[in-house]
Amino acid sequence: MTRHEIAEWFPKGRKPDFGASAFACPTLGWLRGPFWAFFRSRYWAIDLDKWKFRWECRDFARAYACAAQECWASTKASGTADESDACAVGEIWFLPDSANPLLGHAICPVFTDHGLQFIEPQTGQLYPMSAAQIQSRYFLRF
Repeated sequence: MTRHEIAEWFPKGRKPDFGASAFACPTLGWLRGPFWAFFRSRYWAIDLDKWKFRWECRDFARAYACAAQECWASTKASGTADESDACAVGEIWFLPDSANPLLGHAICPVFTDHGLQFIEPQTGQLYPMSAAQIQSRYFLRF
């Protein structure tokens, strides 16, 4: 996927910030299966499995996106036709409840073989993101 293709999914509100120019789309099965097992074992082993004052949703989202990039980068075969320089796993910070504008949340938007999905990195489950929540975003990067 290109930057332009990703940005088209977020037409209203803050545009995404990009750290790459082309993005590979992982499968949802990989993200929820082998990758989730890797991510969970890595962070839960160092006692970061629970929300803490110094480790909260923004940190889970950043770690999840970074770990997905690490796994993708370490398995990408050199010399292939894939010119992607990143994995299409990002971070989004938004307002889950418009009635409480001081309480934000962070999860991971991911482009997969099932289109745009949102994953809660604290549980590995799909997050049911509403249109209002997507529009309330105040940080979005891939």
